[in-house]
Amino acid sequence: MYAGRVNLSLLVAFFLTLTAQEAGLHSESTELFRKIWSPYCKGVSLLECPSGQAQQLRDELRDRLSKGETSEDLMRELYSRYGSTTLQMEPPSTWQGKLSYLAPWIALFLMAFALGATWILRRKNRKSPSTSNETRPRETSSRNADSILRDLEKLKG
Repeated sequence: MYAGRVNLSLLVAFFLTLTAQEAGLHSESTELFRKIWSPYCKGVSLLECPSGQAQQLRDELRDRLSKGETSEDLMRELYSRYGSTTLQMEPPSTWQGKLSYLAPWIALFLMAFALGATWILRRKNRKSPSTSNETRPRETSSRNADSILRDLEKLKG
């Protein structure tokens, strides 16, 4: 009776181990299928492609994963077979790509800096309002007086 319980518990442990391994394999394969476009259905991940060829490819990849190949090895082999433009869902991160995302923010920062510097310099170079207001009316009043005097002399003469 005791030997039967041990055998039963070993059998349950074996099946639980297999189930855990299958679950890990399933999640790894699902993640791999989500990462790449299907070569048979344009614009659809390999996971969602309903094509029979895609199903065969998924079965082949699951089989190879179960035999111990890594996802990275399978990705390299798929890229060499189908090409990176066909399979790759996420573009590789390059410095040009990062710069294209940062360029508008850099331009905005530089424009704000230039605008602020211009504003500060104009405020510094501006004369005080009392000095500029006093000189202008005197100049205009003396010009007006001179022109009025000339006009009067023309009328007299």
